[in-house]
Amino acid sequence: NDCIDSYVHFESLETDYSALCDSLGVPRRQLPRYKTNRRKLKRHYSHYYNDSMREMVATQFETLIKF
Repeated sequence: NDCIDSYVHFESLETDYSALCDSLGVPRRQLPRYKTNRRKLKRHYSHYYNDSMREMVATQFETLIKF
């Protein structure tokens, strides 16, 4: 999108947030952490996807995944 000049990705939230604050010239604040102990099963997200589900996600979110 031409209107957006930077993104904050969840996978690199702290780093992207710090870079955004620096570029905007605003002070950084500690980001809150919610529900960090709520997950009952400590499995990687890919454990929940079979080949069919991966294909469906890849198709539905193709443009987002390319980013």
